[in-house]
Amino acid sequence: MAERILGLDIGESALKAVVVMRSFQGAGRIVASAKIPIDEQGGAAGALEKLFADERFAGSSCSTVLAARNVSFRRIDLPFQDSKRIAQTVAFELEPLIPFPIDEVFISHLASTGPKGSKILAAIAPKTVVRERAALVEKGVRTLSSLDAQALPVAAMLLSLHSLREGLVLDIGAKGSIGIFIGGGQVVQVRHFAFGADALTKILAKALRIDEAEAEKRKQAGDFGEALGSVQAFWRQFFAELKRTFDYLQWNGDMERMPPAVYLTGGGAFCAPLREALAQYLCLPVECPDLAAEAGVIFDEAVKKDWQPSVMNQALALALRPHRSSAGFDFRGALLRERRGSREWIKKLPWVAAVAAAAIVLAGLESYLDYRLAHARLSNLKAEISASFKQCCPEITRIVDPVSQLKAKIGEMQKLAAGRGTRVTSITVLEMLRDLSLLAPKSSPLLITAFNYENDLVSLKGETENFDAVEVLKREIERSKYFKTVLINSTNIMKQGDRVEFEMRMVVNR
Repeated sequence: MAERILGLDIGESALKAVVVMRSFQGAGRIVASAKIPIDEQGGAAGALEKLFADERFAGSSCSTVLAARNVSFRRIDLPFQDSKRIAQTVAFELEPLIPFPIDEVFISHLASTGPKGSKILAAIAPKTVVRERAALVEKGVRTLSSLDAQALPVAAMLLSLHSLREGLVLDIGAKGSIGIFIGGGQVVQVRHFAFGADALTKILAKALRIDEAEAEKRKQAGDFGEALGSVQAFWRQFFAELKRTFDYLQWNGDMERMPPAVYLTGGGAFCAPLREALAQYLCLPVECPDLAAEAGVIFDEAVKKDWQPSVMNQALALALRPHRSSAGFDFRGALLRERRGSREWIKKLPWVAAVAAAAIVLAGLESYLDYRLAHARLSNLKAEISASFKQCCPEITRIVDPVSQLKAKIGEMQKLAAGRGTRVTSITVLEMLRDLSLLAPKSSPLLITAFNYENDLVSLKGETENFDAVEVLKREIERSKYFKTVLINSTNIMKQGDRVEFEMRMVVNR
């Protein structure tokens, strides 16, 4: 049973579509083609709506491309050849080379292996661009079978038809051009150039002072007249960029020599003076391939009369593209992997919810057990406090606040121990020692060897560096709020070492 494949080329100015009937033997027959100006339909969505209104194009398996201006191309080298390792490593190698977060792009790559490792040509496209293009096309087709980058399908088909070792496939579109550079039988570089056929028309219209419709006719006829100089200056900049790219690729070892020919496609291929100037500048023959004729594709009579090879080559190459092509990029596969991951996550959602619910129950049970354990420990502590309180104060039968009640009891006992008429100072030994440590000079280490506190009198013995340090210590202690007077009883040089031992007496300020 034959399969209907739609090759869909959504360009800057026009949408090109080709439907090919393919049998299991691989033979193909073109049964429908269309070219729809995008601006006249209000954009790509309107042009697709008009295309799918024709039942010949709707409901097919579809291959399409992303515009080159939406794709970045990077070259990297890896020191190994294993395809799985390459797939796992490419994203990490590209991350510092691209101006987007790595999780916001799709990456596809082509690898050529050699004795020293692999040379990788990677294509990077924002996920939003890929999703939008896929969503736009999938509305009218049965399935999206491939999503490549602009001009790569034409290059892949020429590689298989001509067995190219070196070559340049140049697609000149309305707004820009893309060059596919082939070396060693592999695509080694993809470059987007800001050279478009529309810009050529505008230069011609300005130089000849005519409208753009008339300038377009004269461009296709090759009648430049006195505007030839302006046009030549414009396209020579483009040719120079191509030549510099060739020189770089040969210097880098990606191409052995200049290619035998340049294969020109796209709307710009109709301009004969451009073809002649390009051939003269690069010293290479320029060919405009007819992929339908070279592949031996059969035409329906209604299609053949309006067929324009240069314009329809890419749509045809997409329709004839193998399902698994090693010469093109595979953004469809990256999109499917993302969708499959989302669907699998949704399928796992009930299990995730069950695990989350179990985790919440276990967390609640753990919190409850922690609370019960803490409550039991608190009850035990309260029981121990009550037992200690009853042991110390058996005469108190009602326990309200054990700590406050014990403090009050201790205060009463201190008053009784001091006797009538005697005040009990609230200054503790720890407070005085803390004050002494804060007041002691930091420049002279102080060692307290004896401390006696009795009847508002403090006797202090210690060691320090010299006699001056003792005087400084005395002056600092006099600043304390805890001492009324400070006296130095004695100072002596120690028998062992060169330190000074001293004795002070201080009256506590109550």
